[in-house]
Amino acid sequence: VNILTGSASEIGDEICANPLVSKITFTGSTEVGKLLIQKSSVTVKKVSMELGGNAPFIVFDDADLERAVAGAITAKYRNSGQTCVCTNRFLVQAGVYDKFVEKLAAASNALKVGSGLEDGVQQGPLIDEKAVEKVEELIADATSKGGKIVAGGKRHALGGSFFQPTVIANATPKMRFVTDEIFCPVAPAFMF
Repeated sequence: VNILTGSASEIGDEICANPLVSKITFTGSTEVGKLLIQKSSVTVKKVSMELGGNAPFIVFDDADLERAVAGAITAKYRNSGQTCVCTNRFLVQAGVYDKFVEKLAAASNALKVGSGLEDGVQQGPLIDEKAVEKVEELIADATSKGGKIVAGGKRHALGGSFFQPTVIANATPKMRFVTDEIFCPVAPAFMF
């Protein structure tokens, strides 16, 4: 396994243009997937794309809420929400909605944020300042459309690109995180 860290666009451009690379497999946003397909066409690479998923986490009235919240924390905040398989939306049945949101908010507030080199840290920083700005845009959009921040919602006191684990109640289909991949520590809860 070879892991490259750095500028995604520079690394992606090299992988797409380099004739030694014969295939690209990508899981992520439709926007980035289209760019990779376009750029890799010059060298006629094979491509496999899993694009634009919106990863729901569904909680029914008969759910064991303790187990649901424990699973939700893992599914949402893994790698600060920066994986393509992280939950992007919580669909919660009306009978347990308030209780689930309350428990999810409490568990989110209890997460230890910090450097991954420190013992007990459960959430690290976002990848860069651009990612922090995206979080703030998604939260501003949600709150302007009736969303209610019940946990987090701000840059973390640690500074840099650390952000508080965030839960937003009263999420609706009109909010931007319904169509955009969240890719950050924001957990919107929708009632059904």
